[in-house]
Amino acid sequence: MIKFLIKKSFFDGWDNVLQMLVWNTVCMGLVALYLFISSRFGNGEIGGFFFFTVIFLFVFCTFCMGLSGNAYDWARYKNSWGRNFIAALKNHVMHIIVFYLVSVFLSACIMILIPFYFHGKSYIGVFLGTMLFWIVLFLTVSMQYYLPLCHITHDGPLTVMKKCFALVLDNKLYSLFVSVKTVFDFMLSALSFFLFPGISFICLTHADSVKLLLLRYDWAREHCVRTKDVNVEEMLEEEKQNIGPRSLKGLFFPWKDMKNGR
Repeated sequence: MIKFLIKKSFFDGWDNVLQMLVWNTVCMGLVALYLFISSRFGNGEIGGFFFFTVIFLFVFCTFCMGLSGNAYDWARYKNSWGRNFIAALKNHVMHIIVFYLVSVFLSACIMILIPFYFHGKSYIGVFLGTMLFWIVLFLTVSMQYYLPLCHITHDGPLTVMKKCFALVLDNKLYSLFVSVKTVFDFMLSALSFFLFPGISFICLTHADSVKLLLLRYDWAREHCVRTKDVNVEEMLEEEKQNIGPRSLKGLFFPWKDMKNGR
């Protein structure tokens, strides 16, 4: 399933590369604005810098929710330029708030609390810092599934978070791979100032990863087997047909490889 995730996310991204570049350009503008304004704060203005960062996080989390709405369409082979962006914001206000609060907590832990505990070099400080590190790691991995699940389920924010935790605990290796891929894509994006592959591709990867996970659970329920006994090849048969045969010509002219109904 991991191998197919790489293939699906790549071709889904290629089929929507122009849309992704447009949204990545918007992301570049947000990041540039943040860097420009944050550079105005001196060493003695830590409070102002943190306050501005908290505001920027809210804008960025809101932007990511809208992007995940686009990614939801892309993962389902719908060539959308942003049809689901505004709808995602309107329909998930509480989800945005919870996602934002978790992001603020994670940022505070990484930037302030964990360094503070380890800097003290006391046994209690090291213990608290270590425990906080594992909590942050687990939360970070789990929140990869949060935005895609918001668009698939009609549950409240806390229920969605519980489902994120359950997916991670039940799919540890898969979730670890998604995390490693996310870090790699983020570092690769940083080289181009988030133009390519960019935040759009990261959202698409998360949407594809959740879609495949839920497809696995649906297949297991339909065939009355445990999830670890799922026949992955049979489960992915329809998805492989949707992607279709790919060639070098198809990479540059993806519409030629599209099947009827896509």
